[in-house]
Amino acid sequence: MKEKNLKRILFIYNPFAGKGRIRAKLPEIIDTFSNAGYEVIVYPTKAKGDATEKALQYAKEQYCERIVCAGGDGTFAEVASGVLQSGKNLPLGFVSAGTTNDFASSLQIPDQIVKAAELAVTGTPLSSDIATLNNHPFIYSAAFGLFTDVTYDTSQIAKNVIGRLAYFLNGAGKLTNVKSYHLKLTTEDIQIEDDFIDGLIVNTDSVAGFKGITGKNVIFDDGYFEMIFIKMPKNLLDFNSIINCLYTGELENSPNIYFKKIRELTIETDSELVWTFDGEYGGDIRNAKIEVLKQRMTYITGIS
Repeated sequence: MKEKNLKRILFIYNPFAGKGRIRAKLPEIIDTFSNAGYEVIVYPTKAKGDATEKALQYAKEQYCERIVCAGGDGTFAEVASGVLQSGKNLPLGFVSAGTTNDFASSLQIPDQIVKAAELAVTGTPLSSDIATLNNHPFIYSAAFGLFTDVTYDTSQIAKNVIGRLAYFLNGAGKLTNVKSYHLKLTTEDIQIEDDFIDGLIVNTDSVAGFKGITGKNVIFDDGYFEMIFIKMPKNLLDFNSIINCLYTGELENSPNIYFKKIRELTIETDSELVWTFDGEYGGDIRNAKIEVLKQRMTYITGIS
């Protein structure tokens, strides 16, 4: 066990994230934590899932007062999962160094590594919601379908040059052979049965680097996630309407999009859906039960 009254940070980092940018900044990051009065335990990840195990161990045994992770959204999700499984609620800071960094952007964490490290020890704690799908935790996004695939197929260079237009054009190019899924959706108060090309359950204002496509009123600690299910378009006019709603964030009044804040959601289907959790492959799942856990995580943010 650690010495009594000694403040400790467990710093978990992915040495390969951001083309190794974290490794180059390690001395500055450690100095930043040390100058804030912390003893720093450094752990580089070695395999998929070990960030979860390390965070679980340290949080459960209370070996540290704070955990900071560095890497992409996938690394952050692994660490958050470990903290959640521990039953503790240690503050969790994030130094983003991935490709899209959706959740870091939503939490107003700077892109610059050293500034993000400074924020991890000086920022504002936020008690945020988290959710589970068939008891598998995800921190900000569970998704399947056409636009989910497109966001990760579209190159970052194309996104940077022409922004959201690259995303939508890529989706339009796939419309001729798009796959739809017949689903029955059950929430706390409604039941819907229809054909869908895409589904997202999110608690973020950015998905795959695109801001605003999850609506205009995302609140991290209200006990709800946003449900966004896009119907199979019957024609090009429908598809253009969907694009316009995603582009403007006007989701609530679209006849082609089911948009609702949820605390629970059951999805039933005859075929398996390929899910992503926080931008990472989550497996092939037929029926899903989603539950929102209110204010179960504490993140260190730039939100004032």
